[in-house]
Amino acid sequence: MLNTFSCYVIGDDFLIAKCCELILQNDCRILGILSSNPQALEWAANNKVPIFASFIEFEQAVTNTNFDYLFSISNKKILSDSVINSPAKFAINYHNALLPKYGGSYATTWAILNKERYHGITWHLMTSQVDGGDILEQIEFPIQEDDTMVTLNTRCHEYAVKLFEKLIKKIALGKIKTRKQSAAVEYYPINKKVKYDGIITWDETAEEIYTLFRALNSYPSLNHIGLPKLLIGSVVFIPRILSVLPKASTNKPGTVIDFTNDS
Repeated sequence: MLNTFSCYVIGDDFLIAKCCELILQNDCRILGILSSNPQALEWAANNKVPIFASFIEFEQAVTNTNFDYLFSISNKKILSDSVINSPAKFAINYHNALLPKYGGSYATTWAILNKERYHGITWHLMTSQVDGGDILEQIEFPIQEDDTMVTLNTRCHEYAVKLFEKLIKKIALGKIKTRKQSAAVEYYPINKKVKYDGIITWDETAEEIYTLFRALNSYPSLNHIGLPKLLIGSVVFIPRILSVLPKASTNKPGTVIDFTNDS
């Protein structure tokens, strides 16, 4: 016999809507959603899921209601212990990294900068230690040579949905299992900055410059860690496309050798 459950959901990405679809498909109830993502809010309105106007309103409802699960999905807020401990069963979080590695913020950026060959995602229990709870589901996959923070995050989302579907079925069957994290969380705070705040310097190799570009390129969206940029005189340029040429140039590094209509 399948177990139905009630839940609240919080998150700032359209991934939240895809996961909520899976919750509804398993005949479970979403008591309310808090999100800053316009597409997620549109989905909630179309599916008659209650929407909270503020975090204060969300917190009051969660801490004063009997419900089973809290799902934190691409959520930028650090939740209080009172919120985390509110569900009768578990508060569950999605993190776009292979915990205990790359806890905190901008996991894909730091993974690319550190030249990791593999990355992954984790669904885990929430505790007072950020990203430190027991692991529920986890998967590893390779980082491609041309991955940017956007493409790597997109692939993280795809795997997150697949594993969430698996997790929901385990919850419904009463077969949810946990395992401890293998080490202390390697934590990257949101205010941690990259070298030179993302400014390209010409004493780096072409490969190192390309790695920096891939790690920070979030076009067309902005990010809070910083965009890749270069100075030409006193003018700041933000490159949208960058590639490594097959052979070295004989010009001095940093020289502008040509302009075209679009590059």
